[in-house]
Amino acid sequence: MSEENKCITFLKEYRAHPERYLPMVDHQYNQFDKWEDEIVRNMCWSAGILNGNRPYFAECWKVFLTTAMTVFFSAAGYDHGKSEPFFLMELIRAGLVIPRSADLNHLRALRYTDGSGNEFIAFNFVLDIEESGQYMSWLGSTCRFDELNRLNDGPGQES
Repeated sequence: MSEENKCITFLKEYRAHPERYLPMVDHQYNQFDKWEDEIVRNMCWSAGILNGNRPYFAECWKVFLTTAMTVFFSAAGYDHGKSEPFFLMELIRAGLVIPRSADLNHLRALRYTDGSGNEFIAFNFVLDIEESGQYMSWLGSTCRFDELNRLNDGPGQES
């Protein structure tokens, strides 16, 4: 199965049986342009399981010379005292990232409530800065936004 099919297959499974999982951020239903605006470029996305029944939805984007990733996952069960190193370890344990630098100043975890009223962690981190090097490697599947856009254009999908 191709990388792309893994993402789409997971989203179809999640959407067919949401009762089996914690909520997934509503970004999964967005239509993504290649260029969000003149500064931010949407690169790719990913979706899968972070741990147990906790799905994630990730967006990779580029601003000038910096490529970054935002991973959204349910905040259920995570108290407000959890910090960036804790969430980084969650991604490492899931086999989704490998740190390439000891510099953790580029990590940001924010609580976020989506349009459905569910609370999520939006975990942001830098993958690389062209002039400074690589900070993190993403090991999860990556998929093109045009595939997600086609899936979201299908019948019965939320807008």
